[in-house]
Amino acid sequence: MSWVDKINTGFSIKTADGKSYTVDWMNATKKVEYFISEFNFPNLAGSLVNRGKPKGARYDIEIYFQGENNIEKSQEFRTSADDNSRPWVVIHPLYGQILAQPTSLEFDDNSYNVTKITGQLIETIDQDNPKTVIDPIDNILIQKENLDTNFTNSLTYKLKSQDVVNMNQIADTVHTRTIPILKLPDEISAYYNLFYATKSAINNAIQSPVVAMRTIQALISTPANFTTDVKVRLNSLSSQYDALKAQIVPKNSYQKINPSTKQVFQITGAALISAQLVAASTPLPNNYTNSTTVINVIETLIINYNTFLVDLDSIQTATGGKADSFIPDWLSFMALNELMNTVISNLFIIALNGKQERKILLDQDTNIVLLTHKLYGLDEFDNNIDELMANNGWGLNQCIQIRKNTEVKYYI
Repeated sequence: MSWVDKINTGFSIKTADGKSYTVDWMNATKKVEYFISEFNFPNLAGSLVNRGKPKGARYDIEIYFQGENNIEKSQEFRTSADDNSRPWVVIHPLYGQILAQPTSLEFDDNSYNVTKITGQLIETIDQDNPKTVIDPIDNILIQKENLDTNFTNSLTYKLKSQDVVNMNQIADTVHTRTIPILKLPDEISAYYNLFYATKSAINNAIQSPVVAMRTIQALISTPANFTTDVKVRLNSLSSQYDALKAQIVPKNSYQKINPSTKQVFQITGAALISAQLVAASTPLPNNYTNSTTVINVIETLIINYNTFLVDLDSIQTATGGKADSFIPDWLSFMALNELMNTVISNLFIIALNGKQERKILLDQDTNIVLLTHKLYGLDEFDNNIDELMANNGWGLNQCIQIRKNTEVKYYI
């Protein structure tokens, strides 16, 4: 079938409630990502890339209801879309039949006679995968523990005095950027004890490098399990990585780094990245209330992981046969890649089962009580009002009046 024939084919959506909608459409885009493992070897140019199975494809959609009853049709579609018990069956003119869940939808009624709906779909599978024989969180924590051990064993160069200085600076930076997110007295006390134990181990690092590395890994990783929001933990760990990178990774190719210092960066950087993966996997009950939040966390993890790989690539040597050579430990990075894939897979499952984002433009002035009643319904303790205000960043002004043409974000 030619592309001309395809674009003239109807675009239809069968929602979870069994209703089918035929819509007009524009601007089709599809994004496919794969699970990738990349390995580099001494004395061998290039990289070995093992490509795994594709992740669920993402589709950006732009669809329209047109005609004198476009408002009624779009409202009926919105009601159907609120049922997220099962995925949609989409017949796409360009991509064929797709089984997918919407992560966000935005409804625009600004143009008379036309309702424009934009959003994103993620392709899903029709069975519960992955199937695990142990709790996913337990599995992630076991992988994290094994990963830290593998990276500690990758320390093959003898530490120098400058490495001790660097490790003390790392511990101080981690401590300074972690303290602001500590809230519970028990966690504060335990963290201070670990910090002082880490400083003592670092000062003895040349004689006992493994003990020093294991202790600094624990200090770096502890914030992942604090009783605070996932976003707060991720922001803290990300800022710690930025500081670590600024301290060790050179800004130009003329700056020389000891191979032992590079290995310290490899071990501490991997501890920070894996700690972010653990943090993302251990949310508080109200952290992942909607799929958009989970997707944003996934994107943050992927960006930080890829940044770490690029930074390591920038300090590795062309070969591994010289006295000052540095090639990242590929066995350890296989384990890190496996942990990354496990966490991302579990987060995608959470995203596909989470609340979906909706956006509307108000067609008349209203207030927070009336709007909450319309979108969520009212509850005894006004939790729905608080949620709607928080999702849109509103304050006291919106309690009195929310003006026409205001964009409203809510989740179902």
